[in-house]
Amino acid sequence: MRQKIVHIIPRLDYFGGIENFIINLLFQSIQSKYQIKLLTFYSENNQKIITELSKYSIEIFPLKKALFENINSKYVRFVLKNFFISYYDKYNSLKSRLHEIDPDLVFSHGEDSEIISSFLFNSYRIVNVIHGAEFFPLNPILRLYLENISRKKFYHTVLVSNVLKNKVPVNRKYSIINCGIDLKKFEIRNNISNFFTEKEIRFGFIGRLEKHKGIYNLIDAFIELKRNYSNVILEIVGSGKDEKIVKAKVPKELCNDIIFRGQIEDITLFYKNIQVLIICSESEGGPLVLLEAMASGVLVITNKVGLVPEIIEDRINGRLIFSNTPAEIFKTMKETIEELELNNNMIKKAKDVVQHYSSKRLASEFDLLASKIISQNQL
Repeated sequence: MRQKIVHIIPRLDYFGGIENFIINLLFQSIQSKYQIKLLTFYSENNQKIITELSKYSIEIFPLKKALFENINSKYVRFVLKNFFISYYDKYNSLKSRLHEIDPDLVFSHGEDSEIISSFLFNSYRIVNVIHGAEFFPLNPILRLYLENISRKKFYHTVLVSNVLKNKVPVNRKYSIINCGIDLKKFEIRNNISNFFTEKEIRFGFIGRLEKHKGIYNLIDAFIELKRNYSNVILEIVGSGKDEKIVKAKVPKELCNDIIFRGQIEDITLFYKNIQVLIICSESEGGPLVLLEAMASGVLVITNKVGLVPEIIEDRINGRLIFSNTPAEIFKTMKETIEELELNNNMIKKAKDVVQHYSSKRLASEFDLLASKIISQNQL
C-alpha cells in the first residue's frame, strides 16, 4: 500500500502565489509513489482544477467552514475571522480529517494552515512551507504566535527562496526548494526578434490590487510615462480590497490606456498580449509571475524581492528597479522604450535562465524530501 502525503492548502485556484505553487507541484506529482491528498480550508475552489486532479486519483477534502465565514457581511467577517473560536473550529475540522486519513507526512502551506496545524505537531510529521515574508491576518496575537511559537514546532521547514532565511524565523531543520513552473505551458512566443517594433508597447501587471503590491506607484509612474509616449498601454490582471481606489486613480482621459482585466484563468493569453511585465511588490516569496514571464518571452522589470536577486542581473536578463518609487519605475519603463535592441537580448538570456526553474524539478525535490523524512520515521 502506498504511503500517504497530505497537503494543507488555502484554496485551489489558478490565481495567486500559493495556489499556483501548489498546482505546479501537484500536476508534476501525479506519477509520485505516494498517495497525494489535499485538505483545503475554503469551499470556493476552482472546479476545473478539482475535476482534473480527480482524474489522477488525487483526493480533495474540504474542511469545515469556520463559524464566522458563514456571515454574509464581509466587514463583520473581517473583524471576527481571527477570533479564537474561528481557529478552534478549523482546528477541529483539520484534526478530524487527518485522523480519518492517517497520513505518513503532512505539508502545510500558508499562515492559517501553519497556525492551525501547529497544534497537531505531536501527532504527525508536519513540514511547514513558507511562501512569503509578510503575514496577511492583522491580528497581532496570531502574528506573535506564528513567528515565536508555531514555526518552532514543525518537524521541518521549506522556504521557497533564499531571501526568506533572513526574513522569517525557522527551526534548525529547513530546506530551500525554489518555485517551479510548467515550462512547456509558457512556450508561447518563439519569435522575439521583432518584439518591440510593434505599434504599441504594452506593459503588464499581475497581482492583488493592494498597496503592498506596489500598484499605486505603478499607476503614478505610468501616468507620467503617458505624458512622454503616446503608444504605451498598461494592462492589469487581478483584484483586491483596493480595487475601487486603484481604478479611481486613473484619469478619465487614460481609461482606454490603463486596462483592468480582472482575473484570467488562462494567464498565457495575457503574456501573449504584453511585451513587459512589471513587478513592484514590497515583498514576495517567488514570485511565480517572474518565472512565467521569463519563460513566455516577456521582458521583466522588477524590484529585488523573493527570487529576483538570485535570478535577475540588471540589464543582462531583466531590468531592476532599485527604489520602489513612482520616479524609479517611470525611469526604468522609459529606458525600456528607448533601448529596444537590449530588450531582445535580455529576453533571450532570461529564457535560458528560467529553464532551471521547472515544476518537474520542484516536484522531484519535494519527493526526495518526503522520502527522507518518512524513512527517518521508520527507523
